[in-house]
Amino acid sequence: MSAKVKYKTLYKYVSTEYLVDILQNERLFLSDVQRFNDPFELIYIDKLEGTTKLISGLHILCLTNSRSKKLMWSHYADSHKGVCLAVQVPLEYVFPICYTRKRLYSDSVLNDLIYEAPKIKQSIKEVMCTLPDRKKAAYIKDKKWSDEREYRIVLDEEEIANCKYVEVDKNLLFYKVKI
Repeated sequence: MSAKVKYKTLYKYVSTEYLVDILQNERLFLSDVQRFNDPFELIYIDKLEGTTKLISGLHILCLTNSRSKKLMWSHYADSHKGVCLAVQVPLEYVFPICYTRKRLYSDSVLNDLIYEAPKIKQSIKEVMCTLPDRKKAAYIKDKKWSDEREYRIVLDEEEIANCKYVEVDKNLLFYKVKI
């Protein structure tokens, strides 16, 4: 007997420009780090070379557990003109962000940064620590962004098989700010 899949309801803020594609094609775009609004994200400092390096080759779907944050509406939903979609996500693919004040270095112990994160269940931290280091790094973010209450689905090149989208069911809930 197979185990029943458990889901978590999370939210994706989008402009109406992207909404048409989401509904017509029943998919959400997996972004790469070059499209992120934080230029320090997925950057680590190589202590031996004294340089910064980008962790590339990952594709990420950013979600949140809040549908009513004004800053989220402003930043990600076209200055309050877009929509917020409620999405049912399988728990096995989505993890919360571990917010920290620490920068990533080539010798950072990522498991320590994950375990130091407050407000994340121990059982979730244990699963996160089994991920490859590249993926672990994608779940670690500067504490200054903690108001976003972010969750992510992180896939590498092999997992996406040249398709930078995840399928979604058309039966989504919509929330729109009245202007």
